[in-house]
Amino acid sequence: MQINSTKLYILFHKVPKAHVEHSQTLLPYPSKAFNEGLKYLGFHLKPLSYRFTDWIWLYNKIEARISCWVNGLLSRGG
Repeated sequence: MQINSTKLYILFHKVPKAHVEHSQTLLPYPSKAFNEGLKYLGFHLKPLSYRFTDWIWLYNKIEARISCWVNGLLSRGG
C-alpha cells in the first residue's frame, strides 16, 4: 500500500501559527485547522455540534433511495 498524498493533510488544533508555518516548511502536505472539519469516508465531520441542516443532504439522499423501494418491496400491511 502507498500513501495517497492527494488526500493527506495535517490538522492543527490550538497550535501557535509559528509552529504551523514551521511544519509546512518541513512537510510537503497542506494543513487545516481542526475547527474547519474533515472528511472521513465521504462524510464531512465537524468538531462542534450538528444541526439538522448539516445533515439535510444525507436525509435527502436516503429518502430518495427509500422512495424507490416503497413501490417494489414494501406492502401497506407492513
